[in-house]
Amino acid sequence: MRTVQQVVYGDRLILDNGEQVQLLGVWSPKPDPGKKDFKPDSAMGAGERRSREFTQGMVQGRQVWLTYGDPAKDSLGNNLAYVYFKLGSGQSLGGGGQQVSL
Repeated sequence: MRTVQQVVYGDRLILDNGEQVQLLGVWSPKPDPGKKDFKPDSAMGAGERRSREFTQGMVQGRQVWLTYGDPAKDSLGNNLAYVYFKLGSGQSLGGGGQQVSL
């Protein structure tokens, strides 16, 4: 098990061992650093912020375990994985289950 240290985007995490993980099955908007006209209050900026905040609320600081994809890495060297975590006592995402995949 690893602990999520940072949520970079809604679909990218950094774990406590420094490993960067691109979440499989999840896509979130990302600002284009090459665009000088990117506005954080634009629809794209708001979507990026909301997706990042959602993922932070789900996994920031939590212990997670991973199932790696095939291929296991993307072209940038990020690990491609499904991320799983357990909900705390009394928490639910509507289905009543205690194990969650993100």
